[in-house]
Amino acid sequence: MIYTKYQTPLRRLAATLVDGLLSIPILLIENILLNQNPSETIIATWYILASFLPLFYSIFFHYYYGRTIGKAVTGLIVLDISETRTLTLRQAILRDSFYLIVQLIGFIYYFILFQRNKDSNLFIEGY
Repeated sequence: MIYTKYQTPLRRLAATLVDGLLSIPILLIENILLNQNPSETIIATWYILASFLPLFYSIFFHYYYGRTIGKAVTGLIVLDISETRTLTLRQAILRDSFYLIVQLIGFIYYFILFQRNKDSNLFIEGY
């Protein structure tokens, strides 16, 4: 007897691709926004929002629905270790904690670079 309960790599890949397609509207908004010559405050706010939005999406959907939209399309669900209930908010945050830490480090690095360079127009053009 072959136990296939956790043999879902292709479905997980498909779920990731579907979730990735959901980021296209964010990229379109970014393209429109940045072509309008916005202020540095708007640019900084947008980059913070756009960089953390995928993480908040993942945490919220895993906590509230037990799956992201991509996982729902492919029929996958994320359960806690008991396999009887969906994740708690703490478990959902811990599940994405590595990516959250990497994003925070990147944000701190970006903030330090921005603070060191007082000529922000030159900074934005250079990065």
